[in-house]
Amino acid sequence: MKTTDANPLAGLGSVTVFGAGNIGSQLLPLTGRIPAIGHVIIVDHDTYEEKNLISQSITPADVGQPKAIVQARRLREINPRLRVTPIVERLENAPLGALRADVLLGCLDSRFSRRIASSMAWRLGVPYIDAGVQADGMLARIHVYRPDPANACLECAWDHQDYLAEQDVIACDGSKIASAPTNAPASLGALAAAMQALELEKIFADAWEHVPVGREILIDAKSHRHFVTRLPRNPACRFDHRTFEVREFHGAPGALTLADLFALGTGALRVEGQRFVRQWACMACQTMREVFGLRDRIAAAVQCPGCGNRMRAIGFHTFDSLSAADVPNGLLRAPISSHGIHGGDIFSVTSGTEEAHYEIIDPTIREL
Repeated sequence: MKTTDANPLAGLGSVTVFGAGNIGSQLLPLTGRIPAIGHVIIVDHDTYEEKNLISQSITPADVGQPKAIVQARRLREINPRLRVTPIVERLENAPLGALRADVLLGCLDSRFSRRIASSMAWRLGVPYIDAGVQADGMLARIHVYRPDPANACLECAWDHQDYLAEQDVIACDGSKIASAPTNAPASLGALAAAMQALELEKIFADAWEHVPVGREILIDAKSHRHFVTRLPRNPACRFDHRTFEVREFHGAPGALTLADLFALGTGALRVEGQRFVRQWACMACQTMREVFGLRDRIAAAVQCPGCGNRMRAIGFHTFDSLSAADVPNGLLRAPISSHGIHGGDIFSVTSGTEEAHYEIIDPTIREL
């Protein structure tokens, strides 16, 4: 792709990498060396531990530091002209618009996170390359998804047991429990990362005829075999396969209000990937507390005033969307930042049977 002297990154592509562990830490240096890429976004909420030294591409000096920050620093050392954006946040809590890129790359180790990443790719309408490893059997695999009504998504291959297994990592208060380590060697993670990077090279070269869209490529490193499996679109899939046409809505979350968002439609409002909550309960002393905001964004601040234990969201007090009448008195004109709504969030408002989608563009954030 052609660049200009004024902006050497002009015309270059962007990628978002979900996870900087076994696979992600091996993949990120490869993305930094692809000439067609000018911007890399790294999403990981975790920090490196000493036990990661044996399986992830890090040094002892990186232990105790946020994974996204470590890998961002490493990428800038590899390619100083590269723009790198680290996001130290759980994938499900990160604003969807902030993750927008030409290609999304999943290096995740839980069903829950992989499902979230797949739905994000569809909403944004961009390709998604999912990767995984399995230590016993020495297996490495990738699956390439390209959002289209006729194409399969990750959930097209899921059955009821897959959804039940996903719930195994969700605590009763809705918080996410860390998934079990894969115990895969670094070499296996590097193999999966190389497979992702090679498909990434093809996509940026616009060589789609050689990209295995809708197929899983599995390498059995123990027996030196490989398998290619095609996944068809499942008409009974639980996911709706919708891709959003997103408009820009400019304003700082500290100045915008819910009234401003509701004014864009005549019906319900929702924030993609988030749930609102109106009440918390303490399971220890049964104290109830009225709150309002996005459940996973305000959870850390909710503490029982009676016994000090963490309070939990009660299922029937959480909801995907709300009307203006659902908003507690006085909060309709409070800053949306107080409700946990951030710049980069994509929200939807309805008018009759139509739904419009907007990304909050925060003018106070300056690109580096």
